[in-house]
Amino acid sequence: MYTKSQYPEPACCMKRDSLPGVRMQHPLAGTARLSPDGLDKLNGLTTDLYTVMMIRNRRCCHTSCYGHTGCDFSYASVLFFRPGDRICLNCDTRAESASIVAFRKELVAGSEIGQDIGGYRFFGYRTDEALHVSECEERTLDRLFDDIGGELGACIDEYSCGIIGRRICLLLDYCRRFYNRQFIMRADSNRKILRHANHIIHDFFAQCGRQRDDIPHTQYIAARADTSDAYLEDLVKEETGLSMGQYAEMRRLDMARDLLMHSHKSDDEIASMLHYRSARCFRLFFSHTTGMTTDQCRTSC
Repeated sequence: MYTKSQYPEPACCMKRDSLPGVRMQHPLAGTARLSPDGLDKLNGLTTDLYTVMMIRNRRCCHTSCYGHTGCDFSYASVLFFRPGDRICLNCDTRAESASIVAFRKELVAGSEIGQDIGGYRFFGYRTDEALHVSECEERTLDRLFDDIGGELGACIDEYSCGIIGRRICLLLDYCRRFYNRQFIMRADSNRKILRHANHIIHDFFAQCGRQRDDIPHTQYIAARADTSDAYLEDLVKEETGLSMGQYAEMRRLDMARDLLMHSHKSDDEIASMLHYRSARCFRLFFSHTTGMTTDQCRTSC
């Protein structure tokens, strides 16, 4: 497991203002092309930069390579780190080289990236949920890395931040596009995770006593499904079109429908069991969502 950490680190992993080997050609952004030795120097460090790292690791395509599966491409793996994340790399991959783009929060605030940084949810993924790209996709990303580096090497003027921001946005948009392709290719394994999430939601109501939360939150489900919150949210969105909260609510509704049709529990008992605030709230939500009353649901079986 190669997870990120935003907890306080020991003295040997003190926070840095920049990454070794990354040349900040602009005060707010920098690029690098690192050898395996240069990449090793980053392992365990924490930085205050947003970092996109494409690691070429063709010689090592086993499943421990940043979450690589049998249905993934093997030309390169792309990792994403937010300010405050500790960089945790798989030292067994024998990486050939790595391309890096790193940028400061100030660039995010002052450019187009800031308008959509929350949409690039892969910055919240774990390193074992990395993006694995094809040869063609690697060439596309290489070109985008070079374009960003070229602009960073130009003279700084009033247009610099905007142009750099747009080029980084383009890089991130392509990564989002390639992640969408990876979700499609992982359909079988994603459905297994979704089934596991279903069991977790069911057990939340069936086995856990009365809790403070009406429905299980994303963090609760992700911790038990062994995924990051962001990855689980995006997986559920890709498979169902729903947010994690909406999906959990629909699963609760399915449980309510099953209890109405196949048990003798009253509306009050079902409402209490499934953490609805009251039987009245349960009946109103059920009829609004399904188009039938609880009594009609009972007689429909």
